[in-house]
Parts: sequence; C-alpha cells; structure tokens
Amino acid sequence: MIRAIGILDLRRLAAVRLRTVIAVVAVAAGSSLALSVVVVSSSVTSSLTSFGQKLAGVAPLRVVGADTSGGLEQKVLSEVSGTPGVAVAVPVVQVATVVRSNDGKDVRVVALGLDCRAGAVVGQAACSSRTAASETSGPPLVSAALAKTLGPSSWVESATGTVPLAHRQVAPALDHFNGGAVVVFALAEAQALFDRAGRLDAIYVLPARSVSVTKLEARLRRSVGSWNGVLAATDPPPQLSVALDAITPLLILLAVLASGIAAVLVYNVVDLSLEQRRREHAIAAAVGAPPTVIVAGPLIEAGLLGAVGGVLGAAAGGLLAAPTVHSMSSYSTQLLGVTISVHTSPITYLIGLLLGTGIALVAAIRPVRRASRLDVAAELSGRDRRVEQRRALSPARGLALVVVAVLGLVGSWAAQRHGALESWQPGAATIAFLACVFATVLAIAFWAPAAIRILLERRRWKGVGGLAVANLVREPGRTGVVAVAIASSVGVALMTASFNSSVHSAIAQSLARSPQRDSVLVTTAAGYNGFNVDGRVPAASAQAVRRLPGVQKVDELRAVLAGHEGGQLVAVETADDLSGGPTLDVGKADESDYERGEVMVGPALARRLHLSGGSRFALDTPSGNVSVVVEGVWDNGDVTGENVTMTPAMLDRIYGSQLPSAIWLVPARGVAPSQLVSRAASAHLAPDLKFLTPQQFLADNSSSVSAQLAPFWALQRALLLVSFVSVLSTLLLAGLQRRRELGLLAAVGLTPRGLFYMVVVESLVVGAVAAVFGMAMGAFDMASLIQVVPLLVGYHDPYEFDAASLIVYVPLAIAVALVASLWPGWRTSRLRVVEALQYE
Repeated sequence: MIRAIGILDLRRLAAVRLRTVIAVVAVAAGSSLALSVVVVSSSVTSSLTSFGQKLAGVAPLRVVGADTSGGLEQKVLSEVSGTPGVAVAVPVVQVATVVRSNDGKDVRVVALGLDCRAGAVVGQAACSSRTAASETSGPPLVSAALAKTLGPSSWVESATGTVPLAHRQVAPALDHFNGGAVVVFALAEAQALFDRAGRLDAIYVLPARSVSVTKLEARLRRSVGSWNGVLAATDPPPQLSVALDAITPLLILLAVLASGIAAVLVYNVVDLSLEQRRREHAIAAAVGAPPTVIVAGPLIEAGLLGAVGGVLGAAAGGLLAAPTVHSMSSYSTQLLGVTISVHTSPITYLIGLLLGTGIALVAAIRPVRRASRLDVAAELSGRDRRVEQRRALSPARGLALVVVAVLGLVGSWAAQRHGALESWQPGAATIAFLACVFATVLAIAFWAPAAIRILLERRRWKGVGGLAVANLVREPGRTGVVAVAIASSVGVALMTASFNSSVHSAIAQSLARSPQRDSVLVTTAAGYNGFNVDGRVPAASAQAVRRLPGVQKVDELRAVLAGHEGGQLVAVETADDLSGGPTLDVGKADESDYERGEVMVGPALARRLHLSGGSRFALDTPSGNVSVVVEGVWDNGDVTGENVTMTPAMLDRIYGSQLPSAIWLVPARGVAPSQLVSRAASAHLAPDLKFLTPQQFLADNSSSVSAQLAPFWALQRALLLVSFVSVLSTLLLAGLQRRRELGLLAAVGLTPRGLFYMVVVESLVVGAVAAVFGMAMGAFDMASLIQVVPLLVGYHDPYEFDAASLIVYVPLAIAVALVASLWPGWRTSRLRVVEALQYE
C-alpha cells in the first residue's frame, strides 16, 4: 500500500509542480490570517516579558497595588521586607510619560524611580549617584539612544510640570531596556515628581537562599492583603488587559473566519486534483489496489501540502500581524510606556504546521470520500465523466442557509437586549454572530452560481461569453469557491468602513448630548484625551487654565484604574452629577442617593459580579477593600463596561486626592471654543498642555478608532490576496482538468485569442456577481456586528452604511480577479490541440 500511495500521490507532488505550488499557496494564504493572531499574542507576550525580565533582574516576584498608578502605600514596603524568606525588597516607581525631542515630537517613555536596593536584582550599575536613596534632585539618567534625540529645550513630563533634560546624564546600558525609551530618577525624586508621595508602583522581591518561590508568594499574599497583588516578575502589567480585552475577541473571530476561508480554498484544490486523477485511481482499483489507497494517499498528500503551507503561512502571518501589533503598541506606550514589536517564535511555526495540516485534512475529507465511491467500470469505459456527476442546485439548501443567517442576526439582537446583564448573553451573541457570518458565506457559495445560471437563462449569451458563463454554471462548486473569496474581500471592506463610520457617528452623538459639547478639552502630552491615568494635569497648570479669560467654569476628569489582576480591572471615574449620563439599564439614577455615596456601574462589571440596584461589592483601594452600594447600572462603555462612577469627593475619600487626567473648560456665554484655544496659545502656558475644541476632540478620537481598525484592514488586504490565489488556482487547475474539452473547442475553430478571452470573461462574470453578493454580505453581517460589539468593547454604535467604500473596493476586487485570470488565460491560449485531444 505504501508503494502504491507513493506512486499515485506522493510522487506527483514533485511531478505536478503547478498543482503542488497552488495547494501550498492556498493553505499559506488562508492560514496566514489565523496565524497572524498567534503572532500578535506572541509579540505582546515576548515584548512585555522582555521588559519585565530586564526590570526585575533576578527577582522572581513583584508586589503591585490596589490601583495601577502608585497603588502601593509606603508601609507595604516594610511589610514585604519583614515577610519571612524575603532577602531583598526593591521599591520602584514606574510611570508612562513623554519626552519632548529635539525636533518637537513627543516620545513615549517609561520613567523609573529607583534607589541602591535595585542593585541587588539588576546589578550595581543601577546604583549610581542618581539613584542613591538620599538624593531628591539632579539631572536624570537617559539612554544613549534617547540622548541622541534630545536638544537644549527637551524635557520630560511629570505631574508637577516639565522637567528639563538639558543636563541629563547618559547611561549607555539603558539602551537595552525598552529600546532606550527610559528615563531614570532617584526614588524619592520620582515620588515627588509623579504624584506618588508615600506611594509606590511595585516592589520586586528576591527570596532568601533555599526559600521556595511558591511558598514565599503565599506568605506575601497574607502579608500585603487581598487588595494588593503578588505576581510573577515577568507577568504582563494588569492594565494592558484593558486593550487586550477589547481587541482579543475580535481577533479570535477573524482567526475563525480566516481558517474557514483557508479550508474552502484547500477543498477546492483537493477536489479538482482528485477529479483530475479519477482514471488513475480507477486503474489502480482495477488491478487490485485496496480502497485504503484511494483514501489514505490523498489524505497524506493533503496533509503534507498543508504542513508546508502552514509553515509558510506562519511567516506570512508575521507580515499580516504588523498593523495589529502597531495598534497594540500604541495602547501599551500610552498605558505603560512600553513598546511592542513583532515577534515570531518557533512555537508559531509549530502551530502553523499543525494548523495547515489540520485545515488540509479537514478540507480533503469530503473529496476523498467522494473519490472512494468511484465506479471503476464506468470510469474506465468513459461513461462516468464529471459533467454527468454534477448535481442540480437545491433551492431548499440555499433557503436554509438564508434562514440560518437571519436567525443569527435575530439571535445577536436578542442576546444584547436589556443591557446584556446576564452572564450567558456575550457567549450567545458571539455564537449568533458567527452563525450569521458563516451562513452568509455558505449562502454566497450557493446563490452566486444560481445567479449566474439565471443570468445565462435570461440573456442570450453568444460566442466566447456564452462559453464562459456556461462553464461557470456547469461547475457550481468551483464557481461558488471563487465567489466566496471575492465576496469576502468586498464584504469585509464594507463592514470595516461602515464600522468606522458608525464609531465616528457614535462619538459625535455622545459629544452632542454631553454637557461638554461646547467645551475645550485640556490634557497633557502624555494624557491622550485622559486615556493614560499617569498623564495627570499638574495643579499649577490647572490653576492657570482656570484663569484664562472667557472660562465660565471647569469640569475635571479624575479616574483610577483599580485592581491588580488582568481582566478584572475597574475604571473608577467621577461625575459631579448624573445629568446627561448614559442610558439607565437597571436600578435608578437619583441625585440625592448619588451625593450620599451610592455609585453607578457599567454593564460588564454588573454582569461579571451579578450586580443590580441595591447590590454591594468591594473596591480595591490602597488602604484596603471598601464596600460600595450600587444605585444603578447604566450603559457606560468605558474600559469595555468595567467601570464605576462616583462623586469626586468620594473618590478622594477612598483613593486619596487625585490630580485630574483631563479638564473641560466651559466657555462663558458668547465665547467660542476656538477663542479659548487661541487665548491659551497667546498665554504661553505649560509647553506640554494640549487644547482641543469639540471638533478637534472628535477628529482625534475618530483617528484613534481608525488606527484600531488596522487588523480589519489587514484582513481585507489579505482576503484580496486570497481571492487572487483562489481565482488563479481554480482557473489553472480547471484548465488542466478541461484540456480535452478545450482541445475540442480549438479543433472546431475557437482561436487562441478566443480561448484566452473565455477564461478572462469567466473571472469577470464571477467577480462582478461575487462583488454584488459581497455588498449584501457586508451590509447584513454589519447589522449583526453592531449588536455584538457592545458586549466586546462596551459601546453602542448606530448602523451606518459606507457606500463610498464600494466605489473603491468593488472595482478593486473585480480587478484582482481579472489580473488573476491572465496567466491561466495565457496558458489556455497556448494549448496544443493534438496533445489536448489525446488527454485522458
């Protein structure tokens, strides 16, 4: 059997190079989309682990506080140091901030506060004159790489204002830390500069000799209290989960969709390949080859092709992952000052090998089963041709797929009703969305050939056009596969562009309803619209903007990111009152109860902790757990819905006095926001302050959202490549399979130019029909996506249909199909008629 498999299947991998290359490329193109998600995960893990290892040195554990911005009280250092088994406890201040470079650009960096105790874990180089425990002033340490970008007027931003870097000290050893994007202060100075008086960000712990790390971790947990956390030194910072929780579910959906498309491509290649070898398999069966040869051989062949394609897909996945990694890096630099770079590990290639093999084997099952039921006598006598085996399209199947798609849409709508406060609703909404997407994709595979059949029957096609359309109708499976690939690229483009428009509209509507609709937003350079909780507005700057002519009042935005476990962080925000707030889902929104200390919570937090009006739950604070009463659950999507809103006085009471992360300047009557911005520029206030009118704020947020959609645009570009591969591979393999038929056409007078045009017209017709179905798919699936997004990222967006995107992406998809048909058309036009007529 092994020899038979080698002769019938494996030997042909080298002999039929074109089919082998097409199969490998098909697997690589499809699996690369899914593997890009693996590369993103690997990049985040690798970058943060490297950062943690270099900061921690030999220390295996770190203690973090009840909130992410200086959440450890100073007394915790004594408690950690006094824990049995602790050899050294190293206090650290770690802040995400910005440095103004020589060319006026803001470079996001990590600012560290260290003392000589750090030398015990990262080496004595950390103990310099600048990090001595007693020192509280002087020039900071910067890396040699960062120093090259600095000039006489450069500064680093702090919570007290800008700190000049004209007299910095250069430490080349810092170039290996965070790519050189680091500034080091003495510990006491960092505490004073970054609003951490009596507080720390982390304590790195080095165990005594022969002390078990696991046992020491348990002791530390008892020592520091449940409101503080004990993590491995290399564990990613918990606050990064804010970004990951929003984008990971969407990336997983992309991976599932990409794997499905890859399977369809491989199915097409394997199906046509087996059809091409029907006579060979019939001869093998006639001379006594066991049925397992017909089954095992093609499966082994498909598995090998899938394995090679999966490895190549892993390499391509690194390229596709770059936009997503860049988006994740923008988050991490804003939150942590840490840069994330693309990293493809050996495990990625192993996953690619397994994924490619699995996709190929799954895709090959149905064609192999059909080939195993071969009628040997009929095939050898020429009575069992492919044309005779094609089944008519079943309208019932097509209608069933449409029904499933509609049910998926209805299910995604039902699963997010009433605020989606039940724990089952997010999972149900995701399943409904996936059902909707896959049903629409499979429906296209059915209805596109049906539409072309109707086109053939309604219009009298003549000549080359008639032959091309007849070929598409005669091969509905092949036509459906190509249509799915082309339609997917159009549908994803429409969905991405429409989602971008939806988010823009949602932000505009939210701003129009808010009390700040005519106000000016003031942030620091590091603040990024208040997103970075370390980017606080200094008290002196806040007083200066209050004194600007034309300012009626000031609304401060203050927030704390509470918690110490990824996936369980809570944004604790403030609001002076509840007027103009989000829609109420459960409970009440009574101003008097709110003033007495009751709080409003977001839907995701309510769902996770099963909260409703009157419920109690505990918030982690630096001084311990504080129990609060829920007044109501409202539709606030901040931090994916994991948020608490309370009065400013209550926030100060339980978390201590907090500098604002942003300020809204409410102009006096008759003063336009643009006038306030002009007056601020004329006043020459702090150089790190940013002033945004409502229009600029809207544009800034919309630009940020557009950057976050980079993974979807990467998917769309990849799908264009997939559609190119699909059209190319299908037409090439079909040309090999139909050589005898093409020879007959040439023999009866069809010119080489006619053969070429016949192939090109096939691609144009299926491309045009697929583009129309792609528009329908994008519009339909967008309706389902809009229902699911609030459960994934927290915010509700209106349905928008971006018709303008179709002007670009419909012609582009058709052009890709046309270009992909040129080589198959050229090969067909050079057909040798005598050889083709002899082809079996």
